[in-house]
Amino acid sequence: MIGLSQLGRRTWVVTAVALIVLLVANAILQHNFLEPSVVQSNLTTFLPLVLVAIGQTYVILGGDIDLSVGAIVALTNVVTVTVIAALGGDGTAVTLGLLAGVGVGVGCGLINGLIIAGLRFQPIVTTFATSIVFSGLALWVLPQAGLPVPEPYWRTYAGSVLGIPTVYVIYLVAFLLAAFLAARPFMTRLKAVGGQRTAAFQTGVDIGKLRVSAFVLSGLFGAFSSLCLTGETASGDPLMGQTLAMSAISAVVLGGTALAGGVGGALGSVLGAWVVGMIGSVIFFAGLPFEYQTLVHMNRFVDLAKNPLLISFVAILVLLVIGELVSPGFARGDQIVRLLTVSAILGIAAAGQNLVILGGREGIDLSIGAVISLGAVIAGNVMNGSDAAIPLAFAAACGAGFLIGLVNGLGVTYLRIPPLVMTLGMMGVIQGGLVVLSRGVPSGNAAPALMAFVSRSAFLGIPGILFVWAAIIVLMALVLKRTRFGWSIYAVGSNENAAVLTGLPARRIRVLLYGLAGLFGGFTGVCVIGYTGNSFISVGDQYVLPSVIAVVIGGTSLSGGAGSYTGTALGAIALILLQSVLTTLNLEFWGRQVIFGVTLLLLMLLYGRQARLRV
Repeated sequence: MIGLSQLGRRTWVVTAVALIVLLVANAILQHNFLEPSVVQSNLTTFLPLVLVAIGQTYVILGGDIDLSVGAIVALTNVVTVTVIAALGGDGTAVTLGLLAGVGVGVGCGLINGLIIAGLRFQPIVTTFATSIVFSGLALWVLPQAGLPVPEPYWRTYAGSVLGIPTVYVIYLVAFLLAAFLAARPFMTRLKAVGGQRTAAFQTGVDIGKLRVSAFVLSGLFGAFSSLCLTGETASGDPLMGQTLAMSAISAVVLGGTALAGGVGGALGSVLGAWVVGMIGSVIFFAGLPFEYQTLVHMNRFVDLAKNPLLISFVAILVLLVIGELVSPGFARGDQIVRLLTVSAILGIAAAGQNLVILGGREGIDLSIGAVISLGAVIAGNVMNGSDAAIPLAFAAACGAGFLIGLVNGLGVTYLRIPPLVMTLGMMGVIQGGLVVLSRGVPSGNAAPALMAFVSRSAFLGIPGILFVWAAIIVLMALVLKRTRFGWSIYAVGSNENAAVLTGLPARRIRVLLYGLAGLFGGFTGVCVIGYTGNSFISVGDQYVLPSVIAVVIGGTSLSGGAGSYTGTALGAIALILLQSVLTTLNLEFWGRQVIFGVTLLLLMLLYGRQARLRV
């Protein structure tokens, strides 16, 4: 009999039970749920996510992660439909289009693998950067959605092969390929790489080759998913697949694959993908609003060249020079103040992210954007244009953010939920709550004094928010480098077991770090509404991944225990400057996306690489 402790190690069993419960719930809510046509329709809807989840499984098993798969799906789609259209749309054109699409997916996966395994870049930042590049390329290939595919393409996908529905044939092929890989030494070695990378390296396992292969498989299955979506939509769309990456990660974790790598399998991920799909189906047929679905990242010279603070500072100067050359006046005093004001908002949000990442154990807070949105909504409704209510607005927003952060910390620390999953789930809960709270309609306004403090001159032509950010930079530096609490953060992030043996309350420290991340998120929300004047329920979404990128650009290790907030602050400024320079160049959106992604990869090349394994 399987006990509770065994169930904790067999997540796929719990997922299978959840799937059964969801099937029953769907059968109750949808009376024709078990009819063959409805079953086929549901499986068709779930198929793209199933395929992406299978591919993501191999990457995660190897101890990595792929955030670019959604962009790969989009790029594959537009290349496929464009090639088909360019070649006349006949049978040969369709075949060549399909081959081109698969080639794009495999090529994108190969690029990810070579950069991450060959150059030792951080996977989460690298795939975020390549996703931007792939998305930009998709928009370049097909600027607008709507290019149709030939009728035989989508009719074949919706029809059958030898009397068997095409969708079922694709499921069968995917399962057979996954089973074939599971029976090969490749899978055992991949799990060894994800579970104990150093030990695997010392036994002679070709780690680099395995990691590259995992990313190639992810790209391959991403391409398959795209071809299915193309058959389902019967057209090209450069924005296709935007939500697939996060949904696939959720499905993989639900299926029992550990985010740390080394444990799990593709079958569990299939079950997880079906569960994710069934949850949406239950919500839809229960008659709840769509938004409720959100409820349920020269030796001395060489040493200096590797210093992230120096590189960030030099990058800032270079960007200012480029901006001034392209657009005279770009580096003017008032323009720099404006850029620093925008940087301050991102920098304050990144402060909490910095603390969580420093704390180690794959720490990351993907709920920060939702917390910022919540803080903005709360502050707007509390102030409602009244200067007298500003202190209460800060207290309410920061308090709510701190409590949410504590919940994240408790879930990560005591329930041992992977941070990526815990904070991703919390993001959904907050977003759903915001819909209920605001009924989807923006409400509340910033007080005039707050708007003046954030975006207008307070002293010597400098807005008040910059003085606040400067104070936060100094305070963070003092706390991290000069206090017992700061030393404890580095100790816990570097080696938690050793920290515990020395008597440090590692769990309480980690919970507090998430609480502080939430507090900074709430504080940022108030600053955002002070900058914009009013709030809306997705105002904080734009800060999620940039807050992580700013931390990494600033030299903080994603594995924890090394880094500084000063570097993060410079990283935030560099990011905002880069975005502003790209806008000044008057490039098309796809061009800005590609250059932004490539620049992030170049910064990673300079100092964001992982340590080389040695025997």
